[in-house]
Amino acid sequence: MVAYTTLEHLAATSDRILVGRVEQVFQAPLGVRDAEGPESSRPCRVAEVRPIRWIKGGTGPESVFVLAEGTWTCDTSTAVPGESALLFLEAVAADRSAPTPWLGLDSIFEGLTGVSAVSRIGWSGYGRMPCLTFLGRPCVEIDTEVVRPPPGVETYPGEDPRFDVFARTMPLDDLLSAIAIRLAAIPPSVDPFRRRVEDLVGRIDAEEGDGREAEAAAEALAELGEPALAVLRSLLRDPTSPLRDGAALALLGIGDAGWRVLSADLEAPDPAARRAAAHAVRVGWLFLPEEAEGFLLERIAGAEHEVRWQILRALAMRSSDAALPSIAEALEAEDPDLAWHAAEALSCYWMPNWDWDDEPGMPEFRARAERALLALARRESVRLRRAAFRGLALVGGEASLPAIERALRDEDPVVRINAIHGLARIPTEEAAALAVALLASEDPWTRRTAAVALDALETLRR
Repeated sequence: MVAYTTLEHLAATSDRILVGRVEQVFQAPLGVRDAEGPESSRPCRVAEVRPIRWIKGGTGPESVFVLAEGTWTCDTSTAVPGESALLFLEAVAADRSAPTPWLGLDSIFEGLTGVSAVSRIGWSGYGRMPCLTFLGRPCVEIDTEVVRPPPGVETYPGEDPRFDVFARTMPLDDLLSAIAIRLAAIPPSVDPFRRRVEDLVGRIDAEEGDGREAEAAAEALAELGEPALAVLRSLLRDPTSPLRDGAALALLGIGDAGWRVLSADLEAPDPAARRAAAHAVRVGWLFLPEEAEGFLLERIAGAEHEVRWQILRALAMRSSDAALPSIAEALEAEDPDLAWHAAEALSCYWMPNWDWDDEPGMPEFRARAERALLALARRESVRLRRAAFRGLALVGGEASLPAIERALRDEDPVVRINAIHGLARIPTEEAAALAVALLASEDPWTRRTAAVALDALETLRR
């Protein structure tokens, strides 16, 4: 299993980022040696990528050579000749003294003139994001289960409707804007102590291996005591700092002392302190202590909207059943931003796999959430309508069918696609007839989604 990361963190830890076209994929000899065994050679797939647009780490038109196969069980690295993709790449050194399976990378280039380096696709292959066009805009496909986009950025349905919950489409310009702050240079601090803390935070933020380096950096920060906590707090409260997310992870990595800082700030009179602490909770949701869930649920009531939705999204990513009533309440909010984030939080639960009749309290939650989403579906905002029908695809029932039928004629194509997914939860002849009719659509995206909805309906009706 590949650990999750954020889009910004992926950008910060990549040596090169580019949009490129795969010119060819070929077999090359790769030197291999186990930790204790002799060196040998085996074929390896390598892609030649022609840059279209550099984002980080390069400027020229020269081809980039990329490993096009996985290095371990869950590594999805690949390349398709003729495909254009946004690539987050890591440099790989051909170090024959290190006990790694990549010792002979220089042997790949024997006979290839002018080639001296190779890269691999970042984050075990999830740094490859194929390009496509959606709604007339240049987009990329992103696996949001592993690479989390920024919370305020809207994603669209993926090209394969079977995996639409996590295989999403994201406008390329929106993606690049979202990572721009993480690509900014970090000005060196004048204060030596602060510079030491920032260096340790940078090591935590750049960690993507087995976590040992990040753990060592967190231990070093803990030894620095209260002064280090003050620096981490100031980094966390600076929305423009490229180290902000790293500071969040550092505070939670330190342990009890860091959690005490965040929990105190969540109750602080200063709204900026509360918002910064809530940001840290969302960024570091995976590392929250066990006692955090109850504390955070108590903080939701009466909190300002930004704090509220950050906590809800953190708890949703932890699949907290206890947070569902609070999500339903947020769906009913008049504030459109809070309601939108609540709908996005709902999508973290993978609800189509739940048995509503067997889960205590779930039928009541589903009914309340469905009512709230149907109300959102009547709003003028396209963004809210999109989120509403995406949510109804998770929790909707027969009561949603009239709204879904109207949405199939909506002027917005994302609303229409999300509404088709909603048909898959309604095992009636009327829903099936609507899906069958959509199979004749001229739009291939609509046809694919309708076919997946029909398959799901057949399973429900058995």
